[in-house]
Amino acid sequence: MLLMKERDCERYKKKVENMTATLDEKNGVVYKITAELSNAKKELTSLRNNNLSLKKTMKVLEKSLAKVKQNLTSVNAEHEANIQYLESDVKTMEEKFISERKIHSEEAKVIREIHKEEMTCMKGRMDSQIVAKDELIQSLQSGMKALEDKLQEQRLFRQDEVKGLEREYEMKIGDGKIMTKKVIREKNELQKKLEELNQSYTDVMEHSKEMEMIFEMKTTQYMGEINQLEEKLDKEKSQLQQQMDSMAEYYSKMVEEKEHNLKCYELKMQESFNQIEVLKKAVSRENEFKLKADELQRQLNEMKNLTEEHELMQVRLFLETCCSNAVIEELTATFQQEKLSYESKYEKELGQTRCNYDVLVRKNKQLREENDEAKKKLIDLLQICDSTGLQQDQEEMYLYQPERAEEHRGTFMKHKEEMPDIDKGSHSQLSFLDKHADLRQQYDKMKQRMHVKTGLLTSKRDKGLLSDNDVEADRDVRVTQLKGELNEKTKEQEEMRSLIRWLKKDLYKTNNDLIQLKKENSELVSSVDKLERELQHWIHQYSSMRKNDVHAMQLKEAERVKTHAKMNFIQMKKKNMWNEQEMERLQVIVAEREEEFKRISRDLADRESDVTALLRQLDKAE
Repeated sequence: MLLMKERDCERYKKKVENMTATLDEKNGVVYKITAELSNAKKELTSLRNNNLSLKKTMKVLEKSLAKVKQNLTSVNAEHEANIQYLESDVKTMEEKFISERKIHSEEAKVIREIHKEEMTCMKGRMDSQIVAKDELIQSLQSGMKALEDKLQEQRLFRQDEVKGLEREYEMKIGDGKIMTKKVIREKNELQKKLEELNQSYTDVMEHSKEMEMIFEMKTTQYMGEINQLEEKLDKEKSQLQQQMDSMAEYYSKMVEEKEHNLKCYELKMQESFNQIEVLKKAVSRENEFKLKADELQRQLNEMKNLTEEHELMQVRLFLETCCSNAVIEELTATFQQEKLSYESKYEKELGQTRCNYDVLVRKNKQLREENDEAKKKLIDLLQICDSTGLQQDQEEMYLYQPERAEEHRGTFMKHKEEMPDIDKGSHSQLSFLDKHADLRQQYDKMKQRMHVKTGLLTSKRDKGLLSDNDVEADRDVRVTQLKGELNEKTKEQEEMRSLIRWLKKDLYKTNNDLIQLKKENSELVSSVDKLERELQHWIHQYSSMRKNDVHAMQLKEAERVKTHAKMNFIQMKKKNMWNEQEMERLQVIVAEREEEFKRISRDLADRESDVTALLRQLDKAE
């Protein structure tokens, strides 16, 4: 048994030794595989670093390409601007030259016409002078012939007086010769002047021809310069095109080289991945190492994802805090600026409306006081007048006062019904103003009739045709007419007061609408600023997120939010434009209402003057 056990022990020892040997061999293989894995990981890290550096270089190259494109676009824009500027200069030079040529041609035509007119005038004058001189010579010659005939006759009849006549004849002949010489000299001078004028005219024509030649030479020079400038422009265009082509070829070559290098690096990456796959196949024989490697890779990936997410969250929090602080500061600054601007804009208008309202209230109070004073004066006048007619008039007044009050109430209610609603935009106050104008015309007609009647009465009184009873009856009629006119005036004043109340309400509503529109405009401006800031924020996020290809969904969301913000911005702009148009319309309505206020105040002043005139007439009637 012991021998069996010893044999078993030896056998187990051999097995253990074999197992240890196999384990050592396997450990050696594992060590080799781990070393190869570490080398492969190092190569992967180096390849990743190279890939990152290549991506960075590609981004730098893209930026440089974008800059070059921007520079090229700016150079093209500058070149086009220079070309347009040169073309505009050429056009302006051509226009100036054409305008100068037209002006010079018109001036030459005007000068020619003036010279022609002067020459015709001078020729006419010279011809008229020559004709006058010829007529003088003919008259002198005819006089000489007549004198010779007379001398011959007198020689026949009076031989004694022949000598005296001969002397006179000789004297007259000498005077005639002197006159003829003077006339001939003047004629020669005029002919010389004519020749000089002809020469000056020829000189002017030659000068005009020379000027035309000079202008033609200048035109040829300008056209040559213009052609030279066009050739220069064509040369510059060709040079710029060549430069653009050369730059495009250079950058295309650069891009091809970078693409070739990228392809080489991709091939190297594929080779390294193939090696890794071969190593993985070698390692796949042993499941334990594979599982451990997978677990390690998962842990590494999870750690990397966690670190990236943590960094992104930190960046987002930092950006959100910065943007929120900047937005709050900008909102406060814009709100204060807009508040100051709106206060400075609309303080004057509110002050003016308040002043107008205070003036209208004061005028209304004054009108009420004056109306009460006029009523008191009427009552005093009625008490002072005769008992019979006055008592009847007073009874009629007291009888018809409630009826008139009811009529006033009815007219006021009608006027209230006719008052337009500001929200609906109806304008029935024009009918009321037409009624007011008709009443004014009726009042003017009654006034004219009263003036005619008073004139007739005064003429009858002066002639002594009326008796005392007729005078008293006329006075009573006049007093009743004045009462009726005063009642009409009171009615018109009440109607004007009701219209003033309605206009005050309308003004209050328009002011409230203006204030609401200002608030809406300020809110729109603030919302527009917010949208612009959100746009800038999303653009910044878009530019920062574009660096990582992992965040494609976030980029799509940013683009969607960007388009939505743009649409909101456009809608806000449209709403702002509509609010501005509404503000302008309300300002026009306020201006019209202020003009109506002024016109009504003028009418009230006219009515006050009419009431004072009626009171004076009543005083005179007493």
